[in-house]
Amino acid sequence: MERTLVMAIVMLVIYLVGWVQGVMPGGEIMRFGHSKDPKALTYFDLGEFLRERQRMEVSQRLEGASSICDRSDRRIRREVGDLSQLEWDSYADAVLAAKNAVDSSGRNIIHQFAEFHDMFSNEAHGSPKFLCWHRWFIFYWESALRVFNPLVTLPYWDSARDAANPRGAQVFTETRAGSGENGTNVLNGKFKNWNVTFAQPHSVKRFLDESILVENSSKIDALLNNSSGTCEFMRLFEVIHGFVHLFVGGWSLPRALNLPRGEMTQIQVSPNDLVFFLHQYVVSTTWRKIEKLNKGVSQFIVSSWR
Repeated sequence: MERTLVMAIVMLVIYLVGWVQGVMPGGEIMRFGHSKDPKALTYFDLGEFLRERQRMEVSQRLEGASSICDRSDRRIRREVGDLSQLEWDSYADAVLAAKNAVDSSGRNIIHQFAEFHDMFSNEAHGSPKFLCWHRWFIFYWESALRVFNPLVTLPYWDSARDAANPRGAQVFTETRAGSGENGTNVLNGKFKNWNVTFAQPHSVKRFLDESILVENSSKIDALLNNSSGTCEFMRLFEVIHGFVHLFVGGWSLPRALNLPRGEMTQIQVSPNDLVFFLHQYVVSTTWRKIEKLNKGVSQFIVSSWR
């Protein structure tokens, strides 16, 4: 009881000090998104952001928290086609605001996430780490956006829903992530003429290559239901997942048009195209399906890689 009272007093003092300084309690939001510092919405350093999150998690563990999850911060992700225009615009505006925030080297948030993905490309692809690494990656992308709008949640594109006509998917319309095919820039919407700086300044190109069959969720479910571990689940999952990358960034179509392939086909820089983050939802849902099948996630993934 005495210890609880002391902890409560300490937390109250921390809160009051933060309030006097014009900040709010809550990890990265305290530092990056809601202070009275005029640089708060123009400065973002991914390295600092991740270190701050890690510091928070370690601190919570030391304080005896059984979980570092905050149930009051529940995030419900929804399909892009199920969002109202206002909901999509809130997400898009958070991305645009984040794009204006740079680190001390002048790299904006898109550059930093794309560079980070490139830095760990070998570890995060072609290995059992694929699922957990990308699940972590999109969580921190979402968390970074919440620095600029604490209420925003990452939407997702269920490509399996549009497998019969992927070019007609709502995600590739002016009201969502913008249209663009056959090697053009993003033609319309809030991300029109989407320009990026990693690895060098350029405009993102899309192909929507119909020679590629996009993923079929039933194929993933069939792999999951094979519990023997001999189906090399992770390898096959990554191939199925990659079909959408090839569809958006192009595979045979760029060659026919004598054009370089788009960002989504280039693994290292694929986060330059914002469709990357919308597509990664299948990583989290597949992870959750493994849990629901009562399979130890780590054991299942490792055994499937043998």
